Amino acid sequence: MYYAYLDESGTVTPFKASECFLVIAIVAGTRGISRFLEYQVKKLRRKARIPAGEEIKASLASHRQREKLLLKIASEDIAIIAVILDKRHVYREPEDPEDWYREGASLAVWHCAKRWPDLSLIVDKRYTSAALRSKLEGAIQSKLGELDSARVTIQQIDSRASLGLQAVDFIAWSMAAKYETGDQTYYDLIKSKIIIEELLEAK
Repeated sequence: MYYAYLDESGTVTPFKASECFLVIAIVAGTRGISRFLEYQVKKLRRKARIPAGEEIKASLASHRQREKLLLKIASEDIAIIAVILDKRHVYREPEDPEDWYREGASLAVWHCAKRWPDLSLIVDKRYTSAALRSKLEGAIQSKLGELDSARVTIQQIDSRASLGLQAVDFIAWSMAAKYETGDQTYYDLIKSKIIIEELLEAK
């Protein structure tokens, strides 16, 4: 069985000049990935003196903190899958912008399940609404229906309670920096682990 964590950087808000991309990133690996990510984030949190119940965010971390965690992640036997939605050419607001997130997340999970059909997935608990959480999971499972052998279990967890999700936040943020500003400083630290990087035009 493979284990994976999914988080995003950016929003589904259209027509926002300072935020043209939505990045959805997944980190996947064998059973040891959970223990590895938790250990690395715990060390980072301890040194940064992050209080219990709060999460460490890449956007608020120092250069050294980002660099250290990303280099550690890149040293491990893991794989990164990313789907990036390009919102620059949208001319009309969609009926439900969250469809963009569901589409991107579903495709990213599909890429994982195609390679590792037996998959345990933890997703950032994006929605407080149970109906929206169910709609997300339904969209993912519907996409996975294209793969006969896929057996994917999905848990939606608050990122404050998941150190693995906090680690993936750094990866998604690093990829967003590449697309939004052209800054590949952090992206280059992890690019050797990226096996899928698919750019989609939002509609």
